[in-house]
Amino acid sequence: MSVSRWATVARAIQPRLEQVDLYRPEIPTTRLILAYCLYWWRAFALGYALEVEIQRDLKASGVQFEAHDLRRSEERLSPYDLVVLGFKGDIKTSTYFLQAARTRTLPHDFYITRIRGRQRTRTLVVFMQAEMWQAIDGETLLVLLEQVADTLPRAVRIVHEGIELTVVDYEAWKARVLRRQAQSTSDESEETNGPTNH
Repeated sequence: MSVSRWATVARAIQPRLEQVDLYRPEIPTTRLILAYCLYWWRAFALGYALEVEIQRDLKASGVQFEAHDLRRSEERLSPYDLVVLGFKGDIKTSTYFLQAARTRTLPHDFYITRIRGRQRTRTLVVFMQAEMWQAIDGETLLVLLEQVADTLPRAVRIVHEGIELTVVDYEAWKARVLRRQAQSTSDESEETNGPTNH
């Protein structure tokens, strides 16, 4: 989402609140409602922008996926953002989803998100449930959540709220997914054409 689009909607929030009598400058507490709405609009806009960025990158990389259409309001409310290799995933702007009460059970198979390392650099990673990791495979190192950014690009495992998650660098995840998709295509081709005699 462009900055201009974000700003256009942000500028419309105060007049809309005034229209429904939820913002009156002379009542200080109504400023909290305005601040709340502006905060959440910014959070949604950043989330949508990251989704678009990830979808474009996956497409450019050749990763096969299905995604909801952010231009349709009913699809924005879908329970997950995309499907890769039959696994349902979400795109998050940070690891807050690990702490939020509504997502603490981690209902999805994977989460693409950004984390920060010691140097405050932001890195794209993928958190995966065990079943998805087994589908794309590899060895891992058990670490604490705080150590993930400093251990990349090596694949690591963390245990959060009793749930074991594998965390890999986004680029490494894409490479593994592409290998698995190529293998599936090759397997399907062999099944269709039958065994080859040499």
